[in-house]
Amino acid sequence: MNSDWTCPSCHHRNAASMRFCPECGVAKPVAGGSTLGPLDQPARPGPNRWLWGVAVGLWVIGLAVLAGGGGIWLARPEQAEPAGPAAVAVAPVVETATPTALPAETPIPAPPSATPAPPEAPPTPTPYPTTRPPPPTPTTDGI
Repeated sequence: MNSDWTCPSCHHRNAASMRFCPECGVAKPVAGGSTLGPLDQPARPGPNRWLWGVAVGLWVIGLAVLAGGGGIWLARPEQAEPAGPAAVAVAPVVETATPTALPAETPIPAPPSATPAPPEAPPTPTPYPTTRPPPPTPTTDGI
C-alpha cells in the first residue's frame, strides 16, 4: 500500500512522511479532503529577516572601520618611540644676561577724595606735671 500523496496545488508527488509540499509549501491534505490547520503551516522567514542581516553587516563594517582607524592612529609619527640615543633632540644652551636688582618701589600717593576732610579741632592744652616737694629726709633720733 503506497501512502504517497499528491499536492492539490502544484500536483507534485510527495512521500508519506512529508507534511508539506517542498515545491509550493502547501500542507498535506488530511482524510476529509481538507488541509492541516493554520498552526501546521511551514515555517517561513519573517518579513524583518533582511533587517537583521543589514544590522549585522553594518556592525561588522563598523568594527572594521574602528580597527583600521585605531591602527592608523597608533602608527602616527608622534606616537613612535625614539630608535635610540641618536633620535633624542638636545635643546641648545642659550646664555642670558646677569639679572640686575630692580629699584625699590616708591609709594604712590592716594588720589584726593571728592569730599573735603573735616576741619581739624584746635589742640587741647595738655597739663604739665607740677613739681613735687622733695621727700623728707630720714632722721636718726633713736626712736
